[in-house]
Amino acid sequence: MLDHLCIEEHGSIYDIDDVTNSISDATGRYTTADELDTAMRKMKSAAIEYYPRKITDLTTQCKTELEAGLKLVETPYHDSKGNILYFSFVRPKGSDSTWVGAFVGTKISMVKKYFKRVTGLRYTETVISAKSSENNEELEKIYNILYYKENWRNSDDAANPYQMLSNYMKGILQRILALKTKGVTDYFRWNLDQTKLLVNTSLVDKFGNYVHIIYNYEKNKNIYSNPQYVESVFKLQSSRFSEMRLNLMPVKFYDKPNDLIFDADLADFDLNNPATLNHIINERKSRMGMTADDLDVINTSFMIRNSIDVAIRFSRIDYRYAIPMYSIQDDRLKFLLPVYAKFGVDSKPMFALVVEKTGNIWIMKTILTLQQAYQDARLVSAVNSNWLDIKF
Repeated sequence: MLDHLCIEEHGSIYDIDDVTNSISDATGRYTTADELDTAMRKMKSAAIEYYPRKITDLTTQCKTELEAGLKLVETPYHDSKGNILYFSFVRPKGSDSTWVGAFVGTKISMVKKYFKRVTGLRYTETVISAKSSENNEELEKIYNILYYKENWRNSDDAANPYQMLSNYMKGILQRILALKTKGVTDYFRWNLDQTKLLVNTSLVDKFGNYVHIIYNYEKNKNIYSNPQYVESVFKLQSSRFSEMRLNLMPVKFYDKPNDLIFDADLADFDLNNPATLNHIINERKSRMGMTADDLDVINTSFMIRNSIDVAIRFSRIDYRYAIPMYSIQDDRLKFLLPVYAKFGVDSKPMFALVVEKTGNIWIMKTILTLQQAYQDARLVSAVNSNWLDIKF
């Protein structure tokens, strides 16, 4: 615990405006740098936590600062859900003393971001294992039985021809497991000793039946692996399931059907947040197919705003224009809007903008390539769109 609090005492600050903007976004109340400084100094004490440089999970902390690669500092602020917000500081590569930051978020979000930064992987408490190349034979069985094959096979990728299908199945399982943590048990079934899990893939075979698969489950490691196609109920019997029926329903990604409809006005959008625009335009420029030399920040910003305006107008006459998508990272439904360099009937968008409604405000979250957008949208439903199709 610290008795004297000032954010600069914990490390070098890249941009104090980014810090205050992040706090304002999270709390829903505009915060200035002076107000932040005053609020920090009024705190009697603040928790500080250190996480190791070679992080392997979200709970193991360091005993000393010297071992740490991530420092979290408690703030007096809470997000809209009542969660405490933290500042996070990281060590630059090769440094043992310097801390730089500060980034703002809940404890779990900050540790997850650091985990991804260190490992290159997204952390989930549940691990869905195995590369698609390790399951090509089983994935091919599933592909061959499908009524509608979409783009599930990529013949140009000899090592991982079914990577898209594998990613889709992992996304379906992630949603089922997210609901499981909330007590929803309608979309899976355990075998007798809880070593295998049966799920419905939401795919349909040539005869109009849902395609079910079984995952192996290692309880001590919390790992789901080796998805196997269930050809018949005899597979259930040999896998020690008590109920010999393939009758699980497809998992839902929404609470109400209206959740799938994009309904917005331009006045409801936060279009001026510099931290958000910097993330979308500068940090994600590779998803636009641009380099730093190609990028015109002002024109790109106007292009995004104009595309939001077009999406709002067209969605009022075609509900399919804005496409719902599922975000695995936070188990939330969001929307994809096409962004055009030049709008036209035969034009193809450059990329997709992800937007989400928080309270009464629509927020721009990030951008995706069209292939990434299709993958996330396909989890919710088969995609029937004029601008997002299965041909990339």
